[in-house]
Amino acid sequence: MIEYNYIAKNKDGDIQKGVVEAESKISAAKVLTARDLFPITIILKGKGGFGLGFLNRVGRKDKVFLIRQLATAINAGLPITQSLNVLGSQTSKKSLKEMINQLSRDVEGGMSLAASFARFPKVFSQIDLTLIETGEATGTLDKTLKRLADNIENDYKIIKKIRSAMVYPVFVLVVAVVVLIAMSVYVLPQMKGLYASFGGAKLPLLTRLLLGVSYAMTHYSLIILIVLVALVFILRAFIKTKKGRYMMDTIKISIPAVKKLIIAIYLSRFSRTMATLVGSGVSILDSLSIVSRAVNNVLYENSIKEAAMQVKGGKPLSEPLSKSELFPPIVTQMISVGEQTGEMDQMLTNLADYYDDEVDNMVKSLTSIVEPVLIVFVGGMIGLMLIGVMLPIYSIGKIL
Repeated sequence: MIEYNYIAKNKDGDIQKGVVEAESKISAAKVLTARDLFPITIILKGKGGFGLGFLNRVGRKDKVFLIRQLATAINAGLPITQSLNVLGSQTSKKSLKEMINQLSRDVEGGMSLAASFARFPKVFSQIDLTLIETGEATGTLDKTLKRLADNIENDYKIIKKIRSAMVYPVFVLVVAVVVLIAMSVYVLPQMKGLYASFGGAKLPLLTRLLLGVSYAMTHYSLIILIVLVALVFILRAFIKTKKGRYMMDTIKISIPAVKKLIIAIYLSRFSRTMATLVGSGVSILDSLSIVSRAVNNVLYENSIKEAAMQVKGGKPLSEPLSKSELFPPIVTQMISVGEQTGEMDQMLTNLADYYDDEVDNMVKSLTSIVEPVLIVFVGGMIGLMLIGVMLPIYSIGKIL
């Protein structure tokens, strides 16, 4: 028996780590599945760490560079070890170079490429490892690596578009919050002396509220900060629970302003990941098992797992998905065409491209709407504060 370190999820979605004994990696996965655990990473014990520091600095761009260049080198006829050595000499980034050199030593020592990649679970996901393992088994490693690089790159493009669209709104919000806090902490306290000269006359309600906020921020700032930090930690802990994750994932696809965008992202991720797995020779059932976790939404995860159970019973994939409200007709129709023509991976790729375009258009539309609304909102908040500060001065006669 061989000992393997593993990272897996239980039925509640909680992460578990441990050691399992088995004859092979596949046997280890079966043992974990029998224990109602869903494997994320399985690696030889003593053959890698779960927390090497430099792994945190190997980003998505580095990962795409490694996989794409490795695919090119293997396609050119270079052995895997030599390909890795070439890549190691081409990169100047220390963390990436160290990882590539370790991969090269592992492969040269007799490990498969998938097993050597599994030593770096913070960089390579279970999807990556499954595809690489399948590519090695079928002799199509170069094509599989290219598919994998395309998949990672397309997913990154979507994330980058959303982040870019959020830069300006977040900047405006941060500036507005800083201005409001500065006025509450520095401006309002200086106005108290002026208000005191009114001889105890009753100030307008808005001014009294602002003075109350100012007093709380100047005298209880540490307590407020501790409470806010505690609330953040409590919320994060709650989200990690089964109930909390289900609630948050439900909210994500229910918010009127952004639900279409979020659903389009999930469907794009589902389609492209599924296309990559199926096109690389992974079975439909194994692909569904991996994709259910890759979508990163518990509602979609449950729906895909339910579909997998029916596929296992002999039904085509399009049939159970058509009964789910999470998958629109265009998804099930294109999957059905793929099943009938035997070109499932191509249909799913076309579907992913369609949703990528939808995400792009939605992000542009949302940005054009959010920016003016945000400016009006921020201007209104600052204006309201200025009114609250100046109102007693302009109505001094009435107050006295």
